[in-house]
Amino acid sequence: MAPALAQDGPAPAISAADTAWMMATTASLALQTCRLLSDNCGPKLRGGNPLEAQKISEMLEINKDQKNYYEVASGGSTHEVNSAATNTWRRLRSRVLGVFDGTAVAKSIDDLHRQWMGDLSGKKVLELGVGNGSPFSREMAHSAREYVAIDLSQSRIDELRKKVGTAENVKLYATDFLSAEAFPEEKFDLIYAMAVFHHFKHLDALLDVVERKLAPGGQVITYDPVKVWWGARLLRAAFRPFQTDAAWEHPFAEQSLATIEKRFRVLHCQGIMGKAKWACIAGAISPAAGRRLAQQWHEDDLRTMTATRTLRSCLQVSYHLQKMP
Repeated sequence: MAPALAQDGPAPAISAADTAWMMATTASLALQTCRLLSDNCGPKLRGGNPLEAQKISEMLEINKDQKNYYEVASGGSTHEVNSAATNTWRRLRSRVLGVFDGTAVAKSIDDLHRQWMGDLSGKKVLELGVGNGSPFSREMAHSAREYVAIDLSQSRIDELRKKVGTAENVKLYATDFLSAEAFPEEKFDLIYAMAVFHHFKHLDALLDVVERKLAPGGQVITYDPVKVWWGARLLRAAFRPFQTDAAWEHPFAEQSLATIEKRFRVLHCQGIMGKAKWACIAGAISPAAGRRLAQQWHEDDLRTMTATRTLRSCLQVSYHLQKMP
C-alpha cells in the first residue's frame, strides 16, 4: 500500500524549541551566504561593475612593477634596467625627434595648456603622474586654491617637494591613483595629466575613476602618444616584444580616441606631429632644414589639427575635456 500523503485533522503543533532551532539555522545560513559573497565577490560588490573591478585590480598589479621601475629609471632615457632593444629604441627616438630641438614646439604646447587652464585661483587641481614635476607644477602649486600631486614613485615626489614647497594648499602623495583606499581625494576642478593616460592598460576603467574624481563640470587636460597612423603602428609593433616597459605603455589606438571622445565633452583638442612628423625625414638629410620645416609644419598643425577627425594622422594628441553632466 502506498504511504499516505496527507492526514485528516489538525496539523501537529510546533514546539517553541523547534521554532528557535529553525530561526537559528536560518540566521546561520544567511551569515554564511554573506561571508561567501564578501570573500568571493567582494570587488564586484564594492566596485559596482564586476568587469571594471577586475580591470582595476589588474592595473593595480601592473602599477607595482611600474612603481619599482620609476624609482630608478625614467620613461625617456636609457638605463641599465632596460633591455638592449629598449635602450636602442630610446636613442633612435631621441635622435629622430631631435629635429624639434631648438624650435618653439614645446613652448607652444605649454602656452596652449596654460590657455586651457585659465584662472586657477579658486580651483582644486590634481596633477596626475607628476613625476618630479612638469613645467606647470610650481605655477599650479602657487596659484590654485588647492594643489594635489600624485605619483607612484616616492623618490620623484621627494624631488617635487623641493620645487613646490610645503604651503598649506599643497598636498603630495606617493601612491596609486586607482586605489580608493590609498587615494581618497576627489572633487577636483581640474586634472592635469601630462603623458599619463597611455600608461593604463584599460583606458575605459581609468576614465571611470577619473569621472568619479572630478567635481561637476570638472575638466581634464591630457597629452599622450598616438599609434593610429600606419607608420607608428608598424614601428611600435616591431619593437613591443622587446620593450621593457610594455606592460604600462599603451599609446592611443583608434578605440582609445573614440572612447575619450564619447565619455567626455571635448572642449578643445590638438594634434601634434601630424604634418610636422615628416620633418624627421628631412632632418636626417639636413638637420638645419629639418628644424626649419619642423617649426613651419608644426605651426600648420596648430592651425589645422584641431578637430577630432584630424588627430588620427598625428603622433601625439592633447585634449581639453569636460565631465559630462
